[in-house]
Amino acid sequence: MFERVYEVGPVFRTEPHDTARHLAEYTSLDAEFGFIDDHRDVLALLCGTLAAMIDTIRNTAGDAAATAGVDLPVMPEQIPVLHLSEALDLVGASPDEPDLAPEHERLLGKWAKSQFDSDFDHIVSVHIDWI
Repeated sequence: MFERVYEVGPVFRTEPHDTARHLAEYTSLDAEFGFIDDHRDVLALLCGTLAAMIDTIRNTAGDAAATAGVDLPVMPEQIPVLHLSEALDLVGASPDEPDLAPEHERLLGKWAKSQFDSDFDHIVSVHIDWI
């Protein structure tokens, strides 16, 4: 039995969608792991994985990224976490909104960068009480 399993592979989506923001094909990194206490364990794994990916790019292709004018993202020790209701309030959206609009996501990205020097943020849509 494995505690963690990672898979990188192509994903093909055929369902209809109403926005140009959905890709029909992309490469996905899937991670499955056990012994999770709560969402913070998932975020810690995500932070470690993203940090390793960014460091690898910086160490193996940093010069090429700089030549192409690409600024690699800043990976903080912790990703800022907001509940969806807090995020909606922060961007001035109605509390009845079921999701964030693209402009809201951009505003939250600017907030995370200015407040935490983070190029990442995480929105939790439900409160989870773990037993």
